[in-house]
Amino acid sequence: MIQAFNYNELMAKINDKMNEKMGYSAISQGTQGEASEYPFFTYEIINAHIGIGATDNVSGEVFEMLIEYDAHVSDVATSDDDMFAGSTGAATLANNLRKFFTISDIKNWAFSNSFPIVDVSDITDTTNIISMQVERSAGFQVRLRIKDDFQENKEFINN
Repeated sequence: MIQAFNYNELMAKINDKMNEKMGYSAISQGTQGEASEYPFFTYEIINAHIGIGATDNVSGEVFEMLIEYDAHVSDVATSDDDMFAGSTGAATLANNLRKFFTISDIKNWAFSNSFPIVDVSDITDTTNIISMQVERSAGFQVRLRIKDDFQENKEFINN
């Protein structure tokens, strides 16, 4: 059986580090189940494989991927000092996670785990117009460079 790059393992590793450093992890966007309590993060792999044109090999292929992270908050403050409510709360929470991906400690950790952080985009409002009376969200994208550990088994013909 072919066993190429495992995206689940990568996202679990990133989630574990987020939880360790921030006290939050992210759930896959569109996951079925009970709704999370606010605030929370979601992620979606926007592009799982972006060829970088540097190699044409199958074994040990290097490629990039794009992940979108969104911070979700309630549109209604639960107290007078609730800093994670409304559109400014979503932007603040998204900015906290964006900083997580830009600090040297995390960049070094990602590099040492074979998925260097190539780029982190600006934060944009990602609020869904259908649910904006209940929830606000803001997000950004992270671009990672991946080296697949897949090895092609080649059969050679000997003369």
